[in-house]
Amino acid sequence: MSLQVIVNTARTPEQGRVVKGGRKLEEEYKARAAVCFLNPRDAASIGVGDGDRVLVRTSEGEVVVYARLSEGIQRGTAMLPLSPWANRIISSRTYCTGSPRYKGMRGVVERCELPVPGIEELMSLYLSGRGVEPHR
Repeated sequence: MSLQVIVNTARTPEQGRVVKGGRKLEEEYKARAAVCFLNPRDAASIGVGDGDRVLVRTSEGEVVVYARLSEGIQRGTAMLPLSPWANRIISSRTYCTGSPRYKGMRGVVERCELPVPGIEELMSLYLSGRGVEPHR
C-alpha cells in the first residue's frame, strides 16, 4: 500500500545541532536526517508507525528512511530534512535559479523492510556516478 504525497525538504533544528557540531558521520546525524515526517493519519493509512522504515520515491529517485510522525505535518505531504538522503529524491535541475527544486515534488511513500543506508553508502553512490538511481 502506498501514499501519494507532495514532498518538501527543509532544515530542522535537531539536524542543524548535529551538523554544527561537525558530526555528520555519527549515528545521531542519521537518526536526525534520514527521516520522513508524516502526518499520523496518513501514516496509519499505510500501516506505518513512528520509527518504521519507509521508501520515499519521486520521479528523480528513491530512498529508504525512518518515518517520524508529527501532527505538524499537513495531510498529503511528507517532509525530509535537507541531507544526503533527501538528495536521492530531489531534482538537480535548477530551472535557471541556481537552486534545486526542494519543495513541491510529487512522490509516493510506502512501508518497507529495506535497511536505511548510511551516509558512507550514499556518498559512495554519488562518487560512483549512481547518485539518484533507485536504492535496492
